[in-house]
Amino acid sequence: MMFTTLQEWADAALQEPISALNKKYADSSQTAPADDRVFAALTPSAYTNGQGVIAPETLSRLHQKIRGKKCEEAIWEALIMHLAYPLPPEVAHDLLDRGIACGWLEHSWQVDEVRWRMAEEGHFDALLNLVFDAYCDTRRSLAEFEALLERISDDKYSLEVVLHEGTASWPDKEMALLKVVEQHPQADELLHFARLQKLVARTYDSQLGRDELDFLYSTNEPDVLRGLASNDRTPNEYLRQMIKLSDIKFADAIRSAAKENLRQRSRELFKN
Repeated sequence: MMFTTLQEWADAALQEPISALNKKYADSSQTAPADDRVFAALTPSAYTNGQGVIAPETLSRLHQKIRGKKCEEAIWEALIMHLAYPLPPEVAHDLLDRGIACGWLEHSWQVDEVRWRMAEEGHFDALLNLVFDAYCDTRRSLAEFEALLERISDDKYSLEVVLHEGTASWPDKEMALLKVVEQHPQADELLHFARLQKLVARTYDSQLGRDELDFLYSTNEPDVLRGLASNDRTPNEYLRQMIKLSDIKFADAIRSAAKENLRQRSRELFKN
């Protein structure tokens, strides 16, 4: 039987005997991972495009049904990363209490009280998620961000994640982050990384002028060239030069994107 939503799958699971759930998801003779077995019964739309939804009351009932059973960990590991909303806090806390699916909880979106608990218990990615949210979310104060930032100030990887993926909700937060970066033992490398991320972000601007394009191309940074290779505004002569690139980072990706960009322009020219 195929299900079109996770809710339908959960409703059906609640009707199945626990022995059947154990056989499906905890039987060591099964060759496919548990998450593959769960999603084999679902159409792709059931857990993509924001449709990974199971009602909180259903999750609570499912938790009660499978708690302590052989199938429990496999089912939560399969579901947690695909849910569009956090688990009910009481469910998440109970799983943490008993060491069930902790890695998946750490890397998923959970309510703050659960993420704070994980951070306090040494789940570093949960702490990093809190830092990231405090940096990007306008509802989080500068003071809150600075307090969290202090806890990752020695970790180069964490600082790179915030620099690479985050957009400061307030200028003061960006200044606070750069101040911490400047005090890091590998400050030069991190500051170069921060500058590079800003340059890369500019390559995706569809309104870039020629002067800006010339400057970005002149950096000769592979990360920047990869972005320019797909930009509709990048001059043809630059794209032709990119097709010849080799022995640099992202060479294959740059060449492929530049070729496709030129092909698309040729098709548009032919149509006109």
